[in-house]
Amino acid sequence: MHTRKHHRMPATRLLALHVLRGLNSLEASTLAKALQDRNADVRAGAVRLCAIAEANPGLVSALVNDPSARVRAEVAWAFVSRPAGEKQNALVTLLDHAEEPWLRHATLAAAGNDLESVLGALDKRNPQRAAELRQLFGKKQTAAAALPTLSPASPRAEAIAMYQPALTLTGNATKGRATFETRCAVCHRFAGRGTGVGPDLDASRLAGREKLLGNILEPSREITAGYPLGLLETRSGETVLGILTNETPAGITLRIAGGVDRVVRRSEIAKVERPARSLMPEGLEAGLSPQEMADLLEFLTSGGPSVP
Repeated sequence: MHTRKHHRMPATRLLALHVLRGLNSLEASTLAKALQDRNADVRAGAVRLCAIAEANPGLVSALVNDPSARVRAEVAWAFVSRPAGEKQNALVTLLDHAEEPWLRHATLAAAGNDLESVLGALDKRNPQRAAELRQLFGKKQTAAAALPTLSPASPRAEAIAMYQPALTLTGNATKGRATFETRCAVCHRFAGRGTGVGPDLDASRLAGREKLLGNILEPSREITAGYPLGLLETRSGETVLGILTNETPAGITLRIAGGVDRVVRRSEIAKVERPARSLMPEGLEAGLSPQEMADLLEFLTSGGPSVP
């Protein structure tokens, strides 16, 4: 994987960031550059990775006024584990300008035990908004409990909480197809579309929205047989990650994102690993709103050939 090349496809840039993170090879300078990416999905993904690494809080704070609501939602979650003062300042700004109901829900959930202090600070800036949010929070249900196939103790509990509304929102399959093509098609096939790196998703129609959402948010929870992951380090220092499709005394073949078969000669290999996880890294949902997730679920469970 050549990490310094700036790929023109946002989905590929986003995938590269998460793969680098999984390999513990994501440099701070690369992450900082991604936070300024022209594409909102890539910026949102970079914010998510900053939260995971607990890095660059100053750069993340600068995105509280990002033009994309999806990015601002990720900023809210990035402050979940930050000190109370930092969290309060960021969330108050986000709530003061959050017009989208789903973004308000996400930001309130991110406040956690600091909710009252956040709303108290918002009272001083925008008392009407603070009163509206107190009423809204009183109607909120615990998000993780509404997903019985996902454990509330899951390490991805924050993502579960954020995307729980997608299960009850009305999805648009046509819009979901566009999300599939930009997010999923680089590695998956569905209804004749996409690339066959990972498992085909045609069976997803039978799985149901809840199970499908769980697999999206926790991709390594269930690993499909026949798609073993291979991780190679070459003697030149390059890292190659993909589905192991062939192994001979002469070399190893990995199918990488985009459906390309990469053959690496044994003489070039310094190290071989077979991680017991999915090629799809966690966090690829970053940048999607709950409505966009609902659209994707609708496409995958009832779309396909009938979707224009």
